[in-house]
Amino acid sequence: MIKINKSFNIIKDALTYPLFNWKKMLVLSVLNLVITLIAISPELNGNGNLILSLITLIVGFILSFLIVGFHVNMIAHTVHGYDKAPNFNCVKDFQNGVGFVLLSFLYCLIPIVIIVIVAFVTGLLDHILQIGSFIMKNTIVLVNTSLLPDELIANTISRLGITALVSFIVILFTLSLFYIGLARFASMDNIIKGVDLGTIINTIDGIGIKLYLIWFIMVLIILLLLIFINFFLFRFSFLGGLIAILLIVPYMVMFLSRSIGLIYMEA
Repeated sequence: MIKINKSFNIIKDALTYPLFNWKKMLVLSVLNLVITLIAISPELNGNGNLILSLITLIVGFILSFLIVGFHVNMIAHTVHGYDKAPNFNCVKDFQNGVGFVLLSFLYCLIPIVIIVIVAFVTGLLDHILQIGSFIMKNTIVLVNTSLLPDELIANTISRLGITALVSFIVILFTLSLFYIGLARFASMDNIIKGVDLGTIINTIDGIGIKLYLIWFIMVLIILLLLIFINFFLFRFSFLGGLIAILLIVPYMVMFLSRSIGLIYMEA
């Protein structure tokens, strides 16, 4: 019960964090809007000047790095005991953004390697190659997939199901490690600290596996809910998409930053 109450307190604090720091959220909203406008600009859709397209792309990347870098800075600020969001620092935020992208890439390697191994062991890769070979010899299959052998399809689907289940578990486990790794990187300003898996596992143990698990599930539920709202708003109207860009996405970034910092402090 105590673990659940602690988790609720962390989530409650994180949910109100963007509201108490609305000015910083407003800046994030503007940056997010600019990135969105850049993404849909004619220059990036092959309808503009090549040089202007390149400049637009570079600006979009820089702004993206600034946002994820600010995300890292908010985590660090929380871990260091501050309740207010930090000020924007373009140089520091950009450096943190580069570190965030590199750290994310390193953590992505874990599930990719494991998933490929599982696909190989279960025979999924072999069955996919068999389907490819069958199609190459019988191109009519591209028009009528029912011509594929039933046994081959059944075996492929069963192996795909096993691989998908293992992949789901591995991705969740890696994400749980990544959050603590990100907090360590943010608080110590050292990317090596963010990939020290032994220390990260010990940190989770120090937080308490039950507390961390409850927190992790609650965070995932809230993020999935916000993502669903985002999708719903984008799907049905321009105004809805604008609300998602200006409010939901910045709110989600600030909520997650604060929540990661707070759970890390429990270690």
